[in-house]
Amino acid sequence: MFRSDFAGVSAAGASSGTGNLRLVSEAENGNGRGLIHVGLFYQDLNDLAKASRMFVEEGLESDEPVLIAQPPAQLNRLRDELPAQRDVTYVDMTIAGRNPGRILPWVLHDFVLRNAARRVRIIGEPIWPNRSALAYPACVQHEGLINVALGQVDAAVLCPYDIARLPPHAIDDSHLTHPLIQYACGPVRRNREYTPQALARVLDQPLEPPPPGARTTRFSWTDLLSVREQVAERAIAAGLVPSQVAAAKLAVSEAATNAVRHGGGYGTLSIWSEPEYLVLDVHSPLPMRNPLAGRLQPLADSVSGRGLALINHVCDLVRLHATARLGTNVRMWMHTAAVFV
Repeated sequence: MFRSDFAGVSAAGASSGTGNLRLVSEAENGNGRGLIHVGLFYQDLNDLAKASRMFVEEGLESDEPVLIAQPPAQLNRLRDELPAQRDVTYVDMTIAGRNPGRILPWVLHDFVLRNAARRVRIIGEPIWPNRSALAYPACVQHEGLINVALGQVDAAVLCPYDIARLPPHAIDDSHLTHPLIQYACGPVRRNREYTPQALARVLDQPLEPPPPGARTTRFSWTDLLSVREQVAERAIAAGLVPSQVAAAKLAVSEAATNAVRHGGGYGTLSIWSEPEYLVLDVHSPLPMRNPLAGRLQPLADSVSGRGLALINHVCDLVRLHATARLGTNVRMWMHTAAVFV
């Protein structure tokens, strides 16, 4: 299905690619203001470079700063393709986005805040060939949350997908998270597969229960110090370096504090090892009320809402799941080799 759609892009469509983006944005958002979120499907770096260049140049012509956050191969190709520009920022997604939960608050929203008075353009590629299968559900959830977290932001976000090398399910899922789609340099068009119901399914990414061998401890306010000590002990035993041990303690401390403060006064900590990872899971019996918790960068004068954003910042992978029946789980992975892609 997707390959035939891709092959059917006409030369005439290719010549007017980003002009179509402007026309669609105006049709969707009145005067082209608000969030424009496009899934871009490309077959090779040439396709990616052509579509991205038009997207970037149209933005620069309109005095819109541009953020390009991609894996190194794609990033380097676009850096070579585009002339040096003061208003173009490059970010290695394999580093900044190693935890998909980090991308919204610490990459995208950070860029929006730093350019608060201007409309921005963003190219973000969080799902690439060989991206960890463990991280994939969080990547899909991230793509869906862009529509919610940045829904009122004046921005155009282009999300490239390598249609030649990604598995079919990644392309299928991308159609559920992007209101607009584009094949190579072809026209941008509305995506009929993107619906509120489909988006809700994407955002609900259940977690498997802790394995039988997990060490599980129930805690309340008076136990938070012992919880941190337990985490430090297990992190050191797992071979984490001192900075990771400190990060693991901070992350669990924030999650446990949130559990007792907002989750009924107590929670449960489960710790176990997987190949190459130490896994820390904090459960509270009440569901989290704010689906955007931790997905936006806390403001400098904010007195709350920092916990999950900090957890996303310091952990190699974070997944969160909340339901009225099961409560809330904040699951954190720390890579024992200090590398995670």
